[in-house]
Amino acid sequence: MDSTGSITLKQGTVTVDSLTYTNAFPQTTGRAMSLASSIIGTKGSGRAWYWCDSSGSLSGGDRGTPGQANDDCGLNVEKPLNYCAIQYPKTFPSPDGAYPATINTTDSYDIFSQFYSYDVTTRNTQGNDSYPRIEAQLGYGTDATNPAGWTWTAADFNPGFTTPNSNNDEMKATLQIPTSGTYSYGFRYRFTDAGEPWVYCDQNGKTVPPAGTYGTVTVGKAPLTNHVVISEVSGGNGSGTAATDEFIELYNPTNSDVDLSNWQVGYKSATGTPWATITLPAGRVIRAHGYFLLGGANYSGTGLATKDLGYTSFDMSASTTAGGHVRLQQLVGSAYVDVDKLGWGTGNAPEGTAAPSHPAVGGSLERKAVSTSTSVTMAVGGADAARGNAQDTDNNSVDFVTRAARQPQGSTSPLEFY
Repeated sequence: MDSTGSITLKQGTVTVDSLTYTNAFPQTTGRAMSLASSIIGTKGSGRAWYWCDSSGSLSGGDRGTPGQANDDCGLNVEKPLNYCAIQYPKTFPSPDGAYPATINTTDSYDIFSQFYSYDVTTRNTQGNDSYPRIEAQLGYGTDATNPAGWTWTAADFNPGFTTPNSNNDEMKATLQIPTSGTYSYGFRYRFTDAGEPWVYCDQNGKTVPPAGTYGTVTVGKAPLTNHVVISEVSGGNGSGTAATDEFIELYNPTNSDVDLSNWQVGYKSATGTPWATITLPAGRVIRAHGYFLLGGANYSGTGLATKDLGYTSFDMSASTTAGGHVRLQQLVGSAYVDVDKLGWGTGNAPEGTAAPSHPAVGGSLERKAVSTSTSVTMAVGGADAARGNAQDTDNNSVDFVTRAARQPQGSTSPLEFY
């Protein structure tokens, strides 16, 4: 035999088994090349480190075991597993930003785990040993104390794992969770011998339930709208100084935080031409499924309704009887482009057709959470009150309802999901 080549076993024209070998396989003169007996019949037969020089004696001084059981090539597998852990990401979000805080029900992410056991992961220090008699799974569930009850899917050796010198091997599996919620995730391993128990792995290593510091991930529905929206507008709250107790509320229906640096919010009257604007300072961010609140000259909200940014560059009080417009713009290159726009009452430049007229003093116009939302369901205690404001068909008359009692929300308000 040459130092490299292949051997194929056929029955007629049907290939029963084959082996491609290289000079990494043992090839001592006078000794048969023997596959470890515990690896026979597995995918491990193609791995050089599971072959050895036969120790069986033959007449004439050569070595081999024809017609007899193979050597086990010194395999001394330690059970149960010595070590395993979630390798990357330990949890969501990942520090490098590649894995977000919230994922969609349709998203898929690769999750990695490393493990170690003597003679299972130590024969090939440049990558995976791919020991064929071990099973790994990635699981997720809502009860971190009972991982046995989670949903589990098979993990396999990561083909991209290479290392200059490591005794660990690496597994990879795909995480996809079809139902929204907050979940724990982790790995488990077991040898495939009958009766071998599962070993559970968290961020730090092996763990024994109910203990365990597993990874966590929040799963949200795919957003109804893929951009920040104008979610609620109130043109005032009475007469005198209360006439400018006004606000403009923004909502982020997406699953990622959005940097609002240098964005502009503008107002114009129902039939006027010029827009008066305020530019948001650098560093202002609206959280995924969160709010950002701009308050007028005499805005009075406190607590969760505290404004994130004040403005005096315009006054919307006239819009409570006549109508008006608010728009949100983002700087793209050297020009501002519309992200969202609202026109109400007699406003002559809405998205689609204008939203209803502004309600009485103390009221507001609010974007719907979903297409079936109404003024009643959006009110405090209503079925849609805490479902965000993601309905956007680019038709203001369809997307907004009137609120008799306004309800401003800012960056410290709870996140809302539809």
